[in-house]
Amino acid sequence: MKHVILFGGSFDPIHNGHLNMALRALDERKADELWFIPNQVSPFKSDVTPFKNRLEMIELVLGIDSRFKVLDIEGKQEGPSYTIDTVLSIKKDHPDIKFDFLIGDDHIEFLEQWKNFKQLEKEIQFIVYGRNDIEHKYPQINGEIMNVSSSKIRIGESTETSSDVLRYIVEHSLYMHTILQNRLSTYRYEHVLRVCDLALELGKHHNLDLQRIKIAALWHDYAKEDKNLKEYIQKYLPECLDYPDAFYHAFVAADVLERRYKFHDQEVLEAIYYHVDGASDNDIAKVLYIADKCEPNRPFDTSKFVNLAKQDLNLGFQELKKNQEEYLGGSNE
Repeated sequence: MKHVILFGGSFDPIHNGHLNMALRALDERKADELWFIPNQVSPFKSDVTPFKNRLEMIELVLGIDSRFKVLDIEGKQEGPSYTIDTVLSIKKDHPDIKFDFLIGDDHIEFLEQWKNFKQLEKEIQFIVYGRNDIEHKYPQINGEIMNVSSSKIRIGESTETSSDVLRYIVEHSLYMHTILQNRLSTYRYEHVLRVCDLALELGKHHNLDLQRIKIAALWHDYAKEDKNLKEYIQKYLPECLDYPDAFYHAFVAADVLERRYKFHDQEVLEAIYYHVDGASDNDIAKVLYIADKCEPNRPFDTSKFVNLAKQDLNLGFQELKKNQEEYLGGSNE
């Protein structure tokens, strides 16, 4: 009889800890396959990322092991996802398969809260991943407890997931608000949002790729309030040390995006890298430069440059650069 392990969760996003659990469970249980089952809406969580995004991130890691599969069964229903309903449906569709259900040992104390838990215990074999320091009656999968969590990835304190997932996070602007709020003051965060709004307005006006513009705008001040910019530059970008300190945050933001998040869109990276002085003239860079210098909360009227840029992006960009050089004296704020 075919033996399959079911592994449910929010996977928001899936990370290396999940993958380690899955691989160890497959090997120790000698199972044929492991099926990831992302929740539609967990009864115990709110504000989860859309199901489609979480499903697609799981799909990106299936190539790690040919025994991995993913089911979208819970994405086809509305409302909270209950394990008992999912298990009964899967067993009905696959009556000739033996199923385990993998959980972490941190779930043990909450199992009694699961819907129809006594029935669920009779329907499926729970297996528990952990270190044997929590008492339970289920088969144990012994393994390392990795210091990684989805919540740390969502606030930008960890990148412990696959390169493809990291790149997907950037390309779809997932978690950017929590990442920025975790790094920036309210003042700076609100500046970034205003820059993003104006950049998207300009981009839409000129039929540019709005998602790429959004990435550039949201990331441009990622490192603005980082107190260790010089140390980062010394370690990773020593060729930039001769630039004024006011440029460092732009260099670091672009480098973090490429080095840590595996994002390699050169026009977007250039836009971020050169947004302080407007040294790049690709269209995304022009839009970001204008939006950054002209966002509505600036203490001077920049509407004429915005209006000019809507008529002629290049001309608006050039006139704004000239204005900055003549009257702002390189404040580079």
